[in-house]
Amino acid sequence: SPAMMGGNLIIATLISILYLDKPNFPYILVWSGFICFMVISAMRAWLRSRGSVLRQQASKRAIKRAIVNAGLLGLIWSLLPLITIFGEAHTPRHFIIAAVIVGMLCGGMLALTAIPKAVLAYSVPIFLTSVATLFYSFTLADQFVAILLVTYWTILIAASFSGSRVFIGRLVAIAESNERGEVIAMLLKEFEDNASDWLWSTDRDNLLEHISERFASAANLDASELAGMPIFELFGTSHAERHPGIARIVEHMRTQTAFRDIELPLSQDGGRRWWKLSAQPHFGDGGEFLGYRGVGSDITDQKTAEDRVAYLAHNDDLTDLSNRASFTTRMTEAIEQLERYDIGFAILMIDLDQFK
Repeated sequence: SPAMMGGNLIIATLISILYLDKPNFPYILVWSGFICFMVISAMRAWLRSRGSVLRQQASKRAIKRAIVNAGLLGLIWSLLPLITIFGEAHTPRHFIIAAVIVGMLCGGMLALTAIPKAVLAYSVPIFLTSVATLFYSFTLADQFVAILLVTYWTILIAASFSGSRVFIGRLVAIAESNERGEVIAMLLKEFEDNASDWLWSTDRDNLLEHISERFASAANLDASELAGMPIFELFGTSHAERHPGIARIVEHMRTQTAFRDIELPLSQDGGRRWWKLSAQPHFGDGGEFLGYRGVGSDITDQKTAEDRVAYLAHNDDLTDLSNRASFTTRMTEAIEQLERYDIGFAILMIDLDQFK
């Protein structure tokens, strides 16, 4: 509003000065008064809006008011050709007025692009009176300007409507993106608060960043200690040298590819824990690598249970001695060695009474 109304006021003042000594100056003065009234009204509304809470949505009432105000301003500007060019002999001032009309059409239509109906309400009165006045003058120059004005207005209408579609589409896309972001943020918070897994991320140099409380708790370290730490440092150099899971992650990070459900051992508080990591590479708009975003989980209990099941498959639960399945496996291996390499073996059988 300040820029548009300021432009209206300046141009109206210059036109009044231009026609200061002309017979139609009283009409120009009344016309300038209408412009000043619109400027004052618009600026008062703008000043009131500065002190209020910023609106997130436009009401139908506000849009209707914008259309009405644009129509009133367009009607006032449509009077200018009638009180300056119409019925007046051809003068250099005609070209000034024509330039002003074209400029006001361009500036107003571009300023009102967000509301197509306001563009029509503002531009149609100015366009019709200007073209009619120029054609009525019967001078070749004015009629040539009228043809140019028709061409300009058609282009501006098409550009304004196209810009409006782009503008509204962008607003819709931003709203949908914000809504998706809120849903994702809510789901991530729910995940962080209630799930046993945690989120982790690295920068382009594979240094940990954006440390969550759950991740720090799982690592048994402060978030400040984890921030900026190379991810492999969590697992120690000895593990990096011998565990195949580390080698797999190193290769994925070298080629910037995704990996899933890689199990890694972690030394912690004098014991060993097991983590399972999955991640996707993250790229910027220009295709530049930004790091990894992934999820991790502590599977120590699961690994312990699996190891216990594997142990009980070959050992007695009461005595921890090898069971019948283990005996059968060892006998099979011994027989294979005897048949293949002629390596003999002996069986020692101990019978304990009352013990199966």
